[in-house]
Amino acid sequence: MYAPYYKKNMPINSIEERRNAILGWVYSPYRMNDLMKGILSDSESAYAIRLEIFDDKSLIESNLLFDSHEENQDIPYIQYQPDHYSNPV
Repeated sequence: MYAPYYKKNMPINSIEERRNAILGWVYSPYRMNDLMKGILSDSESAYAIRLEIFDDKSLIESNLLFDSHEENQDIPYIQYQPDHYSNPV
């Protein structure tokens, strides 16, 4: 994930202001499987459901970032697709 790093005390409300204030980018890699297994490991029922996380609105294999039961495709699940998505800046 990349996040912008701005000069202190500069306005960043518009694209032009952000362009003038940017110093650089902060990068933090996330390994999705490790991240999600760490988050779900404390839950008693973490793997009683099947959780799939996709990188896009299209629920296709190439967009799949995480599958809590990739080794067992027979586990039933309910599909929920939010009606909002974050947009890149």
